[in-house]
Amino acid sequence: MSQHKKGDGTSAYPNLLALARRVFILPHSSAAVERVFSATNLNKTKTRNRLEHNTLSGLLRTKGLLKTTNTECHSIAITNRLEKKHSEDICI
Repeated sequence: MSQHKKGDGTSAYPNLLALARRVFILPHSSAAVERVFSATNLNKTKTRNRLEHNTLSGLLRTKGLLKTTNTECHSIAITNRLEKKHSEDICI
């Protein structure tokens, strides 16, 4: 389709080509989103129903980091930067 040209060298189907490019970037399944919803439901239970968005996001990101780096939570090095950020985020 992109190789079909008019006599002046321009694309014969510019709108169709633009649509096809946009369609190809769409995810072919919703499995990744379903996994996030599942992880959210595992963290936000009846007893933890007041988790704020930032807390829940932090839990999910931490879980993802631990999984991708193949590490355990007790082996994470607590840096000064991490400790400072944690202290700034605490609302008293």
